[in-house]
Order: sequence, then C-alpha cells, then structure tokens
Amino acid sequence: MKLAPDLSFDTPCSIYGGQTTWDDLFLFSGSPERYNWKLVGKKEMYIPYNDYKMLYQSNHEKDVLKAKHLNPDLVRWELHRVWVVEATLKPGKRHLYSKRVFYLDEDSWRAAAADQYDGRGQLYRVASPI
Repeated sequence: MKLAPDLSFDTPCSIYGGQTTWDDLFLFSGSPERYNWKLVGKKEMYIPYNDYKMLYQSNHEKDVLKAKHLNPDLVRWELHRVWVVEATLKPGKRHLYSKRVFYLDEDSWRAAAADQYDGRGQLYRVASPI
C-alpha cells in the first residue's frame, strides 16, 4: 500500500488528465496560506459572462467546439468592472505557480479569470471558469 498525496494545492487533478491542479478548480479553491495577497485595484475588462446558450442549449460537443476555439455564437463576453487581486508565493513555500492574478467581477464577486505564472515569473496558464 502506498500513501496517496494530499489532494490539494498543486497536486495534479487526475479527473482532468493532470492538466490542472486541485486548487485550479473554480480558479482558486485551495488554502490561501502559501501566498501573500495584495489588492491591486479596480479596472474594466472583458470577461466571460452569461454563457447560458453554451451550458443549456447546446446538446453536442461539435456545437460547442470549433477547430481552435469555442463557438462564438454560444460564448458571450461582457465589459465589466473587476477587482484585481495578486497572490505571490511566500518565501520557503512551494507551488507550481509563483504568482497568480485573479480578476473578481464587481457584480457577482466570483473569480472571472486568472493569470498564473511559473517559477521564472513567466505567464504559464490563463484560466476562466467556463
């Protein structure tokens, strides 16, 4: 018998083929203890919003996915005010992402998008809850 790793932080999430980590779910679902948090400010940006057609009216994968992107008839982006929150990895802590920037929708207070940086400080992944 082998002890399984904790299903938290940057452990690869097997239900998504290891392409995400456990605290990538819903853009951030981990413990905040490994990061220093900073409220950067507010800005306007286009975020995915009201994707009801994609979620409830599309019956087949072929309706949603095009050659290199989602079907633009089913995905909607709106200009919204977002609060920018930056998380930087604390000294002595380990994580796949050295820095994460979250964009919280001012109307719903949900995380609408995130930028995730690797240990070299380069943009590694971008994420959206859709």
